[in-house]
Amino acid sequence: MIKQMIFILFLIFFIKFVSSVDRIWLLRHCDKPVNNDSPCCSPIGYVRADNWYYYFDRYLDKNDNIVIYSSNYNEKKICIPFLNSQYTPNINCQKSQRMFLTAYYILNQLTNNKYHVKNNINLDYCIGYKPQLLNDIMKNKKINDVIVVWEHKEIIDIIRYFNIKLTKWHNKFTNVYDLIFMIDVVSKKLYIECYSYLTNGTSCNQDVQTWLQDFDSISQYYEKISYSSNINIQYTNKNSKLLIYLFITFSLYIVISCIYIFCSRLYYNRRLSQGYIQIN
Repeated sequence: MIKQMIFILFLIFFIKFVSSVDRIWLLRHCDKPVNNDSPCCSPIGYVRADNWYYYFDRYLDKNDNIVIYSSNYNEKKICIPFLNSQYTPNINCQKSQRMFLTAYYILNQLTNNKYHVKNNINLDYCIGYKPQLLNDIMKNKKINDVIVVWEHKEIIDIIRYFNIKLTKWHNKFTNVYDLIFMIDVVSKKLYIECYSYLTNGTSCNQDVQTWLQDFDSISQYYEKISYSSNINIQYTNKNSKLLIYLFITFSLYIVISCIYIFCSRLYYNRRLSQGYIQIN
């Protein structure tokens, strides 16, 4: 009975472990317009939002499961005319649509390019509901990548939830919209990069580099993943070859043993029939 209980607990733990989220991507909303009262993006902000896809296309795997989260909004004005009716404002959320708009463009591009992404943005939470947001994210089953478009100050709080030490987003970074964070949920390590859609490069300005100097780049994370994968493949191939050799050796041993037993029995019966062997 005790062994059965231990096995069940292990099975539950194993299922939970293999079903957890692999990576959480955190990025800020699109650039603000000159008129801060507008809930929409600036012209550059719309372009930036639409071009985030080219950054994610570097790293995301089309076979992975992807989910996108963003804060809802309460503004009745629609900032993009072609928005379908599946998304409705939430009167409890703030007026800005910038987080949602950025997430919408990312989803649209990933979907059009055949990524395995959930076809709706999760808009269940407003800014200020980060505990509920995190709880929902961590309950995801069989999800590889979660993309969260959020308010910049709460992005820092979300990162700190994983016991990662990170100073606050200073005012001098008010106009930084190209910064993206990635949390490896398994190791609880943070990786960062800044993406320029103009150059398709990943260089941060000096102030941001100084602020985040303790963290490796996201490209370094994927280099480690690639190296580990190659090592695992080589290790697996080596073990596979060893198993094949062992199987062949064992099979030959069985075949030779059977032949030996058969020949010994045949020889014994022949000697018996010729009278060389007497049975008492």
